[in-house]
Amino acid sequence: MLFDHTDFTYTIDYISGKGTGDETPYRVATSAVIYAFDYGNLFTIPRFPFKDEHIDDYKKISALPYNDFFWKSYNDYQLIDHKQLNEKFYSDTSAITSRKLFAQHRLFGLGMFENSFLQWSTERILFKENAPVPSDKRIGDLDFPADQYNLSVKIFMDINTNADSTDILTAAILDPMESFFLLPMDNTTHCFINIWFDLVEVERRKFEKALELSDKTGATVQKMYDELLIKLETIKLLYFKEAERGTRSEELLKWNDIVYRNLGIDNAAFFYLK
Repeated sequence: MLFDHTDFTYTIDYISGKGTGDETPYRVATSAVIYAFDYGNLFTIPRFPFKDEHIDDYKKISALPYNDFFWKSYNDYQLIDHKQLNEKFYSDTSAITSRKLFAQHRLFGLGMFENSFLQWSTERILFKENAPVPSDKRIGDLDFPADQYNLSVKIFMDINTNADSTDILTAAILDPMESFFLLPMDNTTHCFINIWFDLVEVERRKFEKALELSDKTGATVQKMYDELLIKLETIKLLYFKEAERGTRSEELLKWNDIVYRNLGIDNAAFFYLK
């Protein structure tokens, strides 16, 4: 037996103008259908290593970037008679869609729904300073500075083929479930964190260019992806060792220059270290 589809109806009751003389109750109802997609064909699951088995589907879906190629290439189930109305609604700037749902700095300051995973952008990130962990509350060895921080930036990759076209979507994403910084925070620290995020983005762009020159077969792409992960781990160990959380200013500026040459972002200047 195979799942085919399920349909349901749900409603919401709310009151407009509550507490005023124009208070009016409303009920809005809608129907929906969830159906199995493309049973007859194999597909490649997007690469993104969620190591924490307790991360729920909501967080996983919100962590991954929107795949424009996929949604434009496949005709999903829809009411054909209302297709133009649906498209008009979806493209309306006031409509809240999957593109906007997890966007930051839109509604309520941080987005209508929170998305903890951060995709790389030119906007700089800041970690909140944590209170020191009492010795009796520590899990594992936190006596050395290197044990008190971790910056987990991962490469997302999704491969989709439609007719003769193959699209490979990649993104550098900060994993908050594995990232922490328990040491004192200052501008040097923020600079150090952002440079590492930028270094991963630099390598992602190089990887993307190399993919365009490849044959894009599954075996080739997987091999290149595995090589990228090894390369990133090597760079991370070297950067963390040389920059020493940003305390070695000359080394930090050396890595800052690499980011500036490739992305045009001067973190040292942004965080007033120059």
